[in-house]
Order: sequence, then C-alpha cells, then structure tokens
Amino acid sequence: VQPTRVVPRKGIELAIELVGRLGDPDAVLLITSPAGDEGLDYLVSLERLAERHEVRLRYAADRFAPDLDGKPIGPAHSLNDAYLAADLITYPSLYEGFGNALVEAMFYGKPVLVNRYPVYDADIRPLGVKFVEIEGEITEATVQEVRAVLASPQRRAQMARINFDVAKKHFSYALLRRRLRKVLSQMGLNAAG
Repeated sequence: VQPTRVVPRKGIELAIELVGRLGDPDAVLLITSPAGDEGLDYLVSLERLAERHEVRLRYAADRFAPDLDGKPIGPAHSLNDAYLAADLITYPSLYEGFGNALVEAMFYGKPVLVNRYPVYDADIRPLGVKFVEIEGEITEATVQEVRAVLASPQRRAQMARINFDVAKKHFSYALLRRRLRKVLSQMGLNAAG
C-alpha cells in the first residue's frame, strides 16, 4: 500500500520499481490517496511506468475518499482497511515535512519501506524504528531485504512491536494530550477534557 497523495515528492516510482523487481505475479501496488492537487501528469507517468515494469497498479483514491466527517463515501473502504490488508507499506518520499502516513503505518504494525528523507533521518530514525530503508534508489539488497521481511512472520512481528512501541511513546494522542494540558496549564487556561 502506498498511503500518500500522488505528487512527485512522494517518490512513488520507487515503490513501482520495488514491486516490479520483487517479481511476484500476485503483487498489487495500491495507492489510496488522491492525485490532482499538482496536476495529473505524475499519475499518468506512474501508470506508464507500472505498465513497463509489469506492476499491477491500482489507483483507488475514489474508494478511500472520506466525507466531511472522515467516513468513507458510498461503497468504499477506510484507510484502516488498506493498512490492515497490506503486506508492506511503501513510503519512498523524497522529502516530507514530517511523515504522518509513516507514523500511521507504525501504529498498524506493518513492515515499511522508507526513503531516508531529511526529517526522517533527523527526527524519526534516531528513535529506534525498524524499517527497510533506502537512500533514493531500489537496490538488489533492498529487494532481498523486502523478500526476507515478507517471508518471515517472526521478523514482521518483531519490527511491528518495536515500531508500535516507538510510535506509542513518541507520537500518540495520549502524549499530545499531556503536552497540550501542560502548555494550557502554563498559560493559565483550563485543560479539562
């Protein structure tokens, strides 16, 4: 699953290359978020690239689009469904402000492929996360590591446990509530609720 918008800085071509090099005829790369806020040229180029790499690419943003209350529209799915069904989350962003989808993947306990973008290297990686990491390219070592992770339930479970614990400790709503209460208290505001 590629749980990001379809814009060039997300590096989705790297996810396509990975899936193609895995050589699994049953593999599907599912994109859950929309294209269009920076035009549709990138989506078209990704579809062509997937075709060349013989990758089954499913752009299904319309199936995951939420209504104003955050619920799926019509006979659709939630992002929760995509995370739960995924074997691997791809997050090959070239740069990010932080990486909300990466943190979501940590809470869902799925193995993740991540490109080492600057904020990840500075703020997330030092916390002890366990991902398949790349540095701007899919190498043969990357392909072998992803195959090994997907083939080992024990390794996936270990990675999931470590990443969940890191996410819970550093990125949870409970932590956010505590910090907000402290800030509001210091400002002399009531932080009830």
